[in-house]
Amino acid sequence: MTIALIQKIDPSLLDVANKAIQFSRKFAEEWLSKYMFKGYPGKAKNIADALSDNRRWLSHGKRIGYQEARNLGLRISVMNQQDPLWKILWEYYARALVHLNNIGAVKLFESGELTLNLTIGIKPAAPKQPGSK
Repeated sequence: MTIALIQKIDPSLLDVANKAIQFSRKFAEEWLSKYMFKGYPGKAKNIADALSDNRRWLSHGKRIGYQEARNLGLRISVMNQQDPLWKILWEYYARALVHLNNIGAVKLFESGELTLNLTIGIKPAAPKQPGSK
C-alpha cells in the first residue's frame, strides 16, 4: 500500500482494521491451544500467525482448502460431498456469503441465541439502473 493511498483512509478505520487482525490472531491462537493443539502453544501460535498473514492469503474471505489447511499443520478430516452434513454446511456457507454481500457486512457471528453482522462503514455502490446516467 502506498503512503498516498494510506493518507486517504480514515485513521480510525485503520485502527479498527488493525485491532480486528490482532483480535482474530489472538482468538485463533487461544482456540487452537485449547482444543486442536492442547499442550502445544508454540504450534498454535505459528498456525494463527500463518492464518492471519494477509500477504499470504491476500483476502480475508478467501476459503482455505483442505490441502492448504493440512500444509499449515491443522488436523482436519475431509468430508465426502455426498454426506448430508457436508451439504448442510456448504449451503450455510453459501447463504452466509450472499447475506454478507447483500448487507455490505464483513463478518458474521452466530450462536443459538444471537446473530451479529459487523460492518466497517463501507458499503458497495448500488448498481446503476439500466438507462440511468
